[in-house]
Amino acid sequence: MLQQWKTVLRQAFIKTGHTLDSQPTPKQVPPRAQTPDTFTSFLKTRPEEVIVMGPSVLSITEATSSTLATNLRNGAHLYSFGDGTVKDGIGAHGWQIRPSMDLSSNQGIVESAAQLDGHPSTITSLRTESLAVLAIMYYVRALCHYHSIPTSPSKIQYHFDNEEALSRLNTLPEFADTANPLATDYDVWAALHEAALSTPGHNFGTHVKGHQDGRIMFDLFYVSAAFHGSPWISGSK
Repeated sequence: MLQQWKTVLRQAFIKTGHTLDSQPTPKQVPPRAQTPDTFTSFLKTRPEEVIVMGPSVLSITEATSSTLATNLRNGAHLYSFGDGTVKDGIGAHGWQIRPSMDLSSNQGIVESAAQLDGHPSTITSLRTESLAVLAIMYYVRALCHYHSIPTSPSKIQYHFDNEEALSRLNTLPEFADTANPLATDYDVWAALHEAALSTPGHNFGTHVKGHQDGRIMFDLFYVSAAFHGSPWISGSK
């Protein structure tokens, strides 16, 4: 019986062009993908995230994005602002992230706006503001990925006026235990949780009563732009 198996195996090797003494075929290693030359090119490889962030992120200069990356690498405190709204069944948001609360400084400021997905009859401001939070998180994550920043002690502060959106942001560490799959806009909540797990820095939210609350100001132009065909939405800024 053993001799028969030897014969069968030998015949199989011969039929496939092998001999018992032949060497195994070397494993072919696929070529390693090259890192895009610019951060903008890198963002273009993440089209689904750009939809959330808004197309104007593709117009941000390399110098501006590098300034934010340097701040993340050095552990600086970053400040972000956002707003969302729904009009005639269409949702939109605007957001901004900056390395300083000095409103006279324009260095390292990234801002964008976007129209958002959602059923016209059920879309809520909670969804639009939560997606603004997600947009900021996506941008920071992409920035750290491109600039090889695996960890950062930076605190990333989100200023919003939607208390539920902030509550979801601030309780993301307990998401698995507290999030209700039947909750409104659970899909965005889950996306926030996934993004937070892979985004360097410490995310936390601060509630503001309005968009001119003490030192905190946010120009709603970026939200209204989503409804009026602004270059911020078309990406031609």
